[in-house]
Amino acid sequence: MAEIRLRPFEPADSEALSAWYGHDPQGLEALMGTPLPDPIGCTLAFNAILQHHQEGRSIFLMAVCDDRAIGCVIVSDLSPEWDKGRPHIYIVPDERRHSFAVARAGEQMARQLGIQHFMISVDPKNRRSLLFAKRLGYTDIPHLILRKELSAWVQNSRSP
Repeated sequence: MAEIRLRPFEPADSEALSAWYGHDPQGLEALMGTPLPDPIGCTLAFNAILQHHQEGRSIFLMAVCDDRAIGCVIVSDLSPEWDKGRPHIYIVPDERRHSFAVARAGEQMARQLGIQHFMISVDPKNRRSLLFAKRLGYTDIPHLILRKELSAWVQNSRSP
């Protein structure tokens, strides 16, 4: 079986990130949760994640299989105590057979850092992601998320 490991981002990994965008922009948009209209937008999104990592607000690690960068693991929304976070994984399409191994490596890394709880959100229409999360042991919680659309308006004075 192939060895999966997580390691810090290295400058040479920029080429891998660009290649991933070239082959799978939709997958990276799903990872980022925002449209990535071009390679520059993708680079800016990764730069923001790396900045958050340097500031201690997130974790960003490359997933490597036999010395090939096959994806990444991100833990965002870290609590100030670093005991809770929101995990994200991306695996290049040709390596998705390693998705569970990468996810488990990310969970092990999180445990070693003292993270005790992960919370994810999955679009219920995305059956593959939902099944993947359930196979990893995520369970439904009785929680309703509400949203309110605020209309844009212009005020002469910016003060409340």
